[in-house]
Amino acid sequence: MQHEKVIKNSVYLKDSLSISIRTYFSVQHIQSAALFARHTYDIEKNYDGVFSEILFSQHRAYVTAAILSSVFFIEATINELYADTVDTNHGMVDKLTPLTKILMAQM
Repeated sequence: MQHEKVIKNSVYLKDSLSISIRTYFSVQHIQSAALFARHTYDIEKNYDGVFSEILFSQHRAYVTAAILSSVFFIEATINELYADTVDTNHGMVDKLTPLTKILMAQM
């Protein structure tokens, strides 16, 4: 006859830990706008007066990217502001009144 001993171990967690990170894409967008603007400036500064289709296309692409990145920055900043009213009580929303935070969070 065999004897078996069953051992059951249980682990109970009473506390939990949560880590979250928020990435603000507005920062990336404004950095991109600045980079594209610098590239635009470099082309304009070094222009020798001779037309080049390649140079013209690069310049137009950098100008367009700088403008669009600026627009993306504004859009992302607005979204981040609203998200902060829901998720945090610091940062950009610190100086808002409690009622303003509640109203924005509901939006």
